[in-house]
Amino acid sequence: MNYLYFGIVLGIFTLVWIFLKWKKRMIMVTHSGAYHLDDVFSTSVLIIKAKMEGNFFQVIRTRDEKKFEKWRMARKKGREVYIYDVGRIYNEEKNEFDHHQIGGAGKRKNGIEYSSAGLVWKKFGKEVCGSEEIAWKIEKKMVLAIDALDNGQSIYEQKYDFYNYDLSNLIKSFLPVKKNKFKLNFAFCKSVRLLENILKKEINFSKKLVDDEKKVSEVYRKSENKKVLIFKDSDISTISIVEKYPDVLFTITQKEKNVWVIETISKKFGSFERRKYLPKSWGGLEGYDLDNITGVVGGIFCHRNVFIASARTEKSAREMVEIALKNKE
Repeated sequence: MNYLYFGIVLGIFTLVWIFLKWKKRMIMVTHSGAYHLDDVFSTSVLIIKAKMEGNFFQVIRTRDEKKFEKWRMARKKGREVYIYDVGRIYNEEKNEFDHHQIGGAGKRKNGIEYSSAGLVWKKFGKEVCGSEEIAWKIEKKMVLAIDALDNGQSIYEQKYDFYNYDLSNLIKSFLPVKKNKFKLNFAFCKSVRLLENILKKEINFSKKLVDDEKKVSEVYRKSENKKVLIFKDSDISTISIVEKYPDVLFTITQKEKNVWVIETISKKFGSFERRKYLPKSWGGLEGYDLDNITGVVGGIFCHRNVFIASARTEKSAREMVEIALKNKE
């Protein structure tokens, strides 16, 4: 019987706790109807923030001005309320993040205007990432493109005639063919859930990049020949070399016990144009044929576009790189 009373008391306590937490829940207000990448991203950021703080939350999708005013009044009474991508007000102190008003909500030095995604990220990016450095990496990788797209700004010149499938298209694919309020809200929730998971993974990946940059810096500092960096940790990302080390031409990385990969370095981030290529005569060769033309024993293969190759030993990889460095092509 004592267990029964204990269970009843515990149940009542739990219900009271849930009620009090719900009463103080974070309120997120955005527009109803068809959604876009910026409001989905903003919602994902705020949900991550709420979960980090241990808060309950509610997402309200509406275009009713009376409801905006209702939640603004609740904010004045101490409620945690966020209104974004709707309302035609940008006021960071009051947690209102719209950009549809006349004059917009400002733009960056590079010319990219802010959408609700960028405005929310500007205020809370550092908080959800844990550091300014990681938040800036996410800004460059995701937020800039989201803002540009939502404001109708082109960020690249399309070289080939094809339909570019990006994160925006992925989110749009959740939109129902036959739209009604229930289906749109359900699709919005699924889209937010997906983007929340993607954003969490990108934050974790960016944290790893920061750690890897420190390791790359240490290898660079200790390297006698700054044109070639050698890594015995196959899990290190060498992305930072493109931006921070303009004199590096090749990396050699041990991927497996008997596999050392030679990689060329891009001239700029996102470009396939390299600072220096491997000799053209190596392109497409492997095994004995590659050894025969390089004069180095232990070659595995060389890509036909001569931007990557591999060898069985560090010594073989080093010798191949020395030949590539002297190559005048």
